Amino acid sequence: MAAVSNVLLALALVSPLALPAEAAPLETFHLQIVQAQPGLPPEAPTDLKLEEEATVRHAQLQWHQGFGLATLGSMALTAGLGLYTSNFTSPSAYPTMRNLHMALGGITTGLYMGAATLALSAPKGYDVHDEGWDAVTIHRSLAWLHAAGLVSTVTLGILTSIGRMDPKVHGILGGSTLGLMALSAGVIVFDF
Repeated sequence: MAAVSNVLLALALVSPLALPAEAAPLETFHLQIVQAQPGLPPEAPTDLKLEEEATVRHAQLQWHQGFGLATLGSMALTAGLGLYTSNFTSPSAYPTMRNLHMALGGITTGLYMGAATLALSAPKGYDVHDEGWDAVTIHRSLAWLHAAGLVSTVTLGILTSIGRMDPKVHGILGGSTLGLMALSAGVIVFDF
């Protein structure tokens, strides 16, 4: 009912035949009045959006760091168990140890995918123009290498488990990938 009366009032105000009427308050038309506040730059809403994105980015990268360190620990445990299984396990315990190694490899892969998803989906944040190679640039470059290494390690691990690949090749690639992941984490932690 109020909407109909607002429309009729508006028509009456713009009609040339209408009798002079008292001006309706602006609140009747449900308009939002925005006044410039002195001292605030015109791009203040964009700054607020960037601040919100930076807050989300910070939180996501903190989770990424946690997942990344958990991945590194899980991969070190998986590699250690793989070395132990290959060199020191009795033939009767070998199938159990191999299955445990493969399960840890699956957990490592899941943690890695979580860390990668958090890093790749984080908002851009503030636009920073650094020239040259900084810690983040090196970390990102190493990430592409250890991502390819992890995919290859898992693939060779599957081939090894079905007898189509020498376990030493899988182990060497897994150790190399672990080294790349440790270097990538070290670049960020120590910021050479």
